Amino acid sequence: MEASGVEWTHLRSPGLMSGTLRWATAIRDSAVVRAPYAQAAYPLLDDADLAEIAATVLLEPGHHGRAYNLAGAPGVSQVEQVKAIAAAIGQPIRFEELSPQRARDEWEGAGWPEAAIQLQLKVLKDLVDGHTGIEDAMPVEELLGRPAGNYADWVVRNSDGFRRQNLW
Repeated sequence: MEASGVEWTHLRSPGLMSGTLRWATAIRDSAVVRAPYAQAAYPLLDDADLAEIAATVLLEPGHHGRAYNLAGAPGVSQVEQVKAIAAAIGQPIRFEELSPQRARDEWEGAGWPEAAIQLQLKVLKDLVDGHTGIEDAMPVEELLGRPAGNYADWVVRNSDGFRRQNLW
């Protein structure tokens, strides 16, 4: 992109809150979310914040040729995410922690590529060990002039996604 000659700005996020919608089928089918590293705390970014940031860097001068590693709200563990979803939809949901090997086996069975499995396990372990990978991140507040959206509010706004059938 940089060598193309067109103006560019990179926005990098550790992950989006909407990524937890991947649990919707499991929540509807069994009210159980199964994953390794229960205490992995993702510093997820609210999708609405990312959209607002994108509009800001497109419309305001001074962002051309810059790369932003974005820091969303403080990390919320997977267990806390499941509790927030349960509260938002008014249904009990249980988090079942899998061993890394069990998760690997299940993901392989679901057709995940080996590289994706390795990356997911590494990211989760790093998060548990306190390494977010975005130590040089810019807080959303610096670009938007307000704090980043939090996971509990995002879940309330998007709770239908965890209830609806045939989400994907």
